[in-house]
Amino acid sequence: MEPQEINVGIDTSSKQLDIYVRPNGQFFSVTNNKEGIKDAINQLQPLKPQRVLIESTGRLESATTRIAGGMVKAPRGG
Repeated sequence: MEPQEINVGIDTSSKQLDIYVRPNGQFFSVTNNKEGIKDAINQLQPLKPQRVLIESTGRLESATTRIAGGMVKAPRGG
């Protein structure tokens, strides 16, 4: 049996990030600040996700993308 790809979806709001992991169905929320984002990274890194999709919501996602930038390599075009 081949291992399944791990994909993460992050829904952003001014106060929190709601995070869902597929295919295992894990769901958790963290505060949308430096400490909460680092907590999310610590929880997600062991899963080695192939994709992290972050909802673009009026720049509320900016801190998340800045802090988590090194977590997953961006896909290359081509």
